[in-house]
Amino acid sequence: MEVRKRNFSIWYLLAAVLTTPALQFYVATETVTTLAYSDFKALFKAGKVRSATVGETAISGTLATAPVETILPADQAAVLQRGGRPERAFTTARVSDPGLLADLDAAHARSAGQSDARWLGTLLSWIVPVAAFLAIWSLLFRRIGTATSGLMEIGKSKAKVYLQQETGVTFADVAGIDEAQVELMEVVDFLKPEILDAALLRPGRFDRHIVLDRPDLKGRKQILGVHVRQVRLAPAVQLRELAARTPGFAGADLANLVNEAARLAARHNKPAVDMTDFARALDRIIGGLEKRNRIMIPLEKQTIACHEAGRALVAECRRHADRVSRISIIPRGVGALGYTQGYTQQTPTEDRYLLRRSELLDRLDVLLDGRVAAQIVVDDVSTGAQNDLERATDMARQMITQYGMSESLGLPRAGSGLLPSAATLAGHERKYRERTAQTIDEEIRGTLAQSAERARQTLLAQRERFDRLAHLLLKKEVVDRAAFDALMQAEGAAA
Repeated sequence: MEVRKRNFSIWYLLAAVLTTPALQFYVATETVTTLAYSDFKALFKAGKVRSATVGETAISGTLATAPVETILPADQAAVLQRGGRPERAFTTARVSDPGLLADLDAAHARSAGQSDARWLGTLLSWIVPVAAFLAIWSLLFRRIGTATSGLMEIGKSKAKVYLQQETGVTFADVAGIDEAQVELMEVVDFLKPEILDAALLRPGRFDRHIVLDRPDLKGRKQILGVHVRQVRLAPAVQLRELAARTPGFAGADLANLVNEAARLAARHNKPAVDMTDFARALDRIIGGLEKRNRIMIPLEKQTIACHEAGRALVAECRRHADRVSRISIIPRGVGALGYTQGYTQQTPTEDRYLLRRSELLDRLDVLLDGRVAAQIVVDDVSTGAQNDLERATDMARQMITQYGMSESLGLPRAGSGLLPSAATLAGHERKYRERTAQTIDEEIRGTLAQSAERARQTLLAQRERFDRLAHLLLKKEVVDRAAFDALMQAEGAAA
């Protein structure tokens, strides 16, 4: 490639050297016809000279080109008439002719005097070709790269320096990942190539991995603080509450939450973004877009209202369950929960990394109470609890086979190799005997049955509140925490 560029530049240089004199000759000569003085006099007497400029040594001007065949020799007439122009510039050497000016005046031809200073024309005849040559050279070099093409790069290094543009993002704009931030700051401070020994730059010598995990409660609050800097917030907005309601959200999810809330506030012409906008934005992200125009028969709507009312009541009555923050029976499109007919939003009070058996059992009760609640009211079951049953079954299986929370199996963890066997269960490899698999199935079935019965007893004990909450959901479709607290504390409700 380099040889090809070099050859191109050499040929271009040779072409330019040969072309410049031709251009200079063309600019200098233009289309001026040189006449003999006798021919000039003949044309003048025939009235063909339109104008004349008399200099000290030459006469120049314009003359008519037709008809001149009877005045000039045939070859000279052909030169004047070439190109079909009605007039043509001419020049002729001036000879001693005292009567010339008088003849010009008598013929009423335009005449003027001129000194023979030709330095300007000569200068331009050389400057114009050179300027054109340089312009073409610059254009071609811009296309093929002025730094790496042609003769200019012979003997020069082929190394290039790439400078990354500044992003404008500093450590002050990053929050929620304190540990990774510290690690990255160390890399920035000490992993500069110009100050490191060459041996450290070899592959595998100075590798360092920085893990960016999902932020905890404190980190989510800090990230929200970064994203709301350019958003006008209402005084009642509590970032900690928003952080508590977004467990598992990454930085991009939190940025999406703030942007969605800002769009909702702008859509309703609000002067500031309030908690209602954040709540709706969270519903939009988790549950998907509202489908208020979806028509459901009264029985389906009643089933969904009973399902969500039962879940909220059992969650509120369980000591280790997350706090209910919002209940909705509005159908929604694709969101974090997939297609949903309604959902109960729960807010954890803190980030948890270890769960006790009692806490898992409370969560099982909350997962199964929706199906139980709908069965109590309509005396039938539906397909609406499919996802709840899957999640409850998986949780019970993990409690028994992974966490050692089964009284029948004891401490050995099924699948660890302590109970060897070769079989398949639900498409997954298992390492325990068929008898052990039967015991596991019985334990799962018993655990789920006990959880469903506990949920049933709670709903029957809270039947009045349950019916009132279901009726409120059918009426308003969405119940927030304040309305839920008012219903739970209303006088006359069953304890």
